[in-house]
Amino acid sequence: MPNSLLTFVDDTRAWVKSDVGTALEWVPRESSFSTLAIESDEPLVVPDAKNDPRFVDHPLVVGPDHIRSLAAHPLRTPDGHRVGALLVMGPEPHTFSKEELAALTDLCRLAEEELADIELTRLLKLNAESQARVRAVMDATREGILLIGSDGVMSYHNRRFLDLFGFDAVQIDGQPRGTLDGAIARIFDEPDQFRRRIDEAEERPEEIRRFSIKQHYPEVRELDVYVAPVKDREDHNLGRLHAFRDVTRERELDRLKDEFVSLVSHELRTPLTSIKGYVDLLLDGDVGEVTEEQTEFLEIVKNNADRLVMLVNDLLDVSRIEADRINLRLTSVELGGPIQEVATALRPLMEQKGQSLELELPEDLPQVRADRDRVVQIMTNLLSNAHKYTLEGGAVTVRAGVDEDEVRVEVRDTGVGMSKDELDRLFGKFFRAQNPATENVSGTGLGLNIVRSLVEKQGGRIWVTSEPMKGSTFSFTLPADGALSPARAGTPTDPMPAAAARSGARILVVDDEPDIAD
Repeated sequence: MPNSLLTFVDDTRAWVKSDVGTALEWVPRESSFSTLAIESDEPLVVPDAKNDPRFVDHPLVVGPDHIRSLAAHPLRTPDGHRVGALLVMGPEPHTFSKEELAALTDLCRLAEEELADIELTRLLKLNAESQARVRAVMDATREGILLIGSDGVMSYHNRRFLDLFGFDAVQIDGQPRGTLDGAIARIFDEPDQFRRRIDEAEERPEEIRRFSIKQHYPEVRELDVYVAPVKDREDHNLGRLHAFRDVTRERELDRLKDEFVSLVSHELRTPLTSIKGYVDLLLDGDVGEVTEEQTEFLEIVKNNADRLVMLVNDLLDVSRIEADRINLRLTSVELGGPIQEVATALRPLMEQKGQSLELELPEDLPQVRADRDRVVQIMTNLLSNAHKYTLEGGAVTVRAGVDEDEVRVEVRDTGVGMSKDELDRLFGKFFRAQNPATENVSGTGLGLNIVRSLVEKQGGRIWVTSEPMKGSTFSFTLPADGALSPARAGTPTDPMPAAAARSGARILVVDDEPDIAD
């Protein structure tokens, strides 16, 4: 056959990509031989186009090429899609034999193989370019990256990983993880702890793990380590990604910040103590009678000094907690005592607002292992919040019970409640819930952050449930001590000591601030 075409078909046209003996670049899809050819896996055979009504007006038939006979074989991609056709044509009518059609099929297969090779080359080029881009991005990251395959072989790393630990690429690529055991002992302050954390991550391949570790070679650093599973699009396990982030500078800044907050807070508390002491003396009339107007002004000074003391104390607690310098005196504590103590202190404030306060405390409640003063601090914060964020006439209930080896305390209110977004941020530092009904409520926004830290440092848990305008329930647990409460054990509680009333007693005052001593 003197003429041939190889075409690709799109939505509107049949494009001629290769040809012999023709002058066409494209023809409209609706009048092309190729459009009919891609409708079937079998060749399209036209012995005489002038006798076929489909082609009597075709450009190849009526044009200068004067095509009368043709055979068109569909052209397929490697995944089986028919996208074009290989056509052979002549100016005379022709009946195609089986051998000729078989030859056409063979030629079409050769064309398909050629197309597959071109596509493969293109994909390989794209893949190489993609890998180069990925590596460039990974090499630019601050984190050291190491991928350990599911077979335990180290299959990928970035430049930062080599820099962090002083490795050469030949020590990593294609090597089993075990070859790094000697290096681990040389690099980390606690190599056994590092190995244990990595082993724990491998034992739970579906989990994401985070931990911190200290490094002393080739430089002294503090690192945060992130370990996560890696899967392909078909959900096949490719191994685990290990990301090492140098947080030395951030930790140093945190320490400096904590020291600064601690220093400033201490320096603020000293003059505030003097201010409070002298204001109390004036209000008590110890230096003479004060007028009603003077009393009003002094009360304003006292209230604002109390607010400042609360803020300073919260800042000091946050600073100590973050620096892990908070001291806990863990003993057996009967929870009813501190809960009753806080309730007694806050009940007058709640009654002024028309609020009710109910305590539901079982007599056989086990003692907990806790710091009594910190339990008082926790309950004061939770009950104070319930009072502040509950409208006039509302109710607050405190319940306690046993959950296996823990004692659970609930503080439930009928207050303004919180949205889901507020709940997610509730225990963050300086967070204040925004509600028009309580916009005048004062506070530092640090209390709940401190409460969570104190509960967790004593081995407990804390959580909250809430709905807008339906109230909130704060729940926390503390480890049961196993000892019986005094009431349950039948032993009387120690009475409160009587106040000293002996006249002429001596008092020793020890303080490095003369104003406070005075």
